[in-house]
Amino acid sequence: MDDYSDEDLNVYEFLMDEIATFHYSILELLHNVDITLIKNKVHSGIVASRNTGISVAGGDIVAFLDDDGFAHKDWLKNLAKSYGKNEKILGVGGPVVEIGRSIKTPTRPIKNLAYIKDGKIVTNYRVKRLEEIKYLPRKFVPFLQGGNMSFRRNALLQVGGGNANLAGNFYREETDLCIRISRKGRLLFEPSAVTYHNTAKSGGCRDIINFDLSRFLYFMFRNTTYFFFENFGLKKAIRFTFQALRRQIRLIQKNKTGIPRDYLLIINKKQHIKSAILGSLAGFLKWLRPRKSQQLVCSESASVNYFKLIFVANTLEIIKIDDKASLIRGFLGV
Repeated sequence: MDDYSDEDLNVYEFLMDEIATFHYSILELLHNVDITLIKNKVHSGIVASRNTGISVAGGDIVAFLDDDGFAHKDWLKNLAKSYGKNEKILGVGGPVVEIGRSIKTPTRPIKNLAYIKDGKIVTNYRVKRLEEIKYLPRKFVPFLQGGNMSFRRNALLQVGGGNANLAGNFYREETDLCIRISRKGRLLFEPSAVTYHNTAKSGGCRDIINFDLSRFLYFMFRNTTYFFFENFGLKKAIRFTFQALRRQIRLIQKNKTGIPRDYLLIINKKQHIKSAILGSLAGFLKWLRPRKSQQLVCSESASVNYFKLIFVANTLEIIKIDDKASLIRGFLGV
């Protein structure tokens, strides 16, 4: 998916340049691989873009990366094998090795990988070095990390994909998706399925925030509050929201953000606190509005290109197939 980027990317040249750096053993795996590139007509955000990808995906499993992330060479293989023959496993994800973000690293085995307590949503999936994944156990979890997750496509379709009511910086979109899918089956954390994350500071939904902590907090609490009320009972949602707000206010008063993004700085404490409170109110009001049954809300597409990678005389070739692209365009109404 290309969410209306400024670049006019020549996919053929890009793929040829990338493939030239691959070892032959990797090239063999690319035989008969299909690549579909869809470009949005306008900036649509991660939820609608992912939903479009889900709608046209041809496989049984759909996997997601962040736009500023990349995968270990065995990532897809280790995700796929984890589904095995257990049909109750509807999603599999793994750890994220952080390159461009300051985080605490585990020094001992972690028992509780992901949980929600007192309004705090915690994931212990991030490490600084690959060898630290030894501290992360293979186990069932309530939700996965957005930059390293996969699901059975039929489960994604059953829940209507990502929730388009989450907006701005799209905070909590993956947690919301996981919670809804986990009600129908199980989510597995697989430590051998590794991705990497090199935090980008611009592009996509980051430009909506634009280095502004107040804007980040507004959407963070808007989406988190909506997530609480949408997925938990009224009493628990109210308690979680007030606990989260109280914790954030205390952090700001101590000149801390509690957010692992070094480029978001405290400039105006009163304004930051106000933004968090207004964000929570906006999230609650969004939840109060009449809601229709969850449907797959997709982005509006401007163009579709379809490619297939095949071996011809021991040489990997990229073939552009217009017939398949036309079918997808017809499906999307482009």
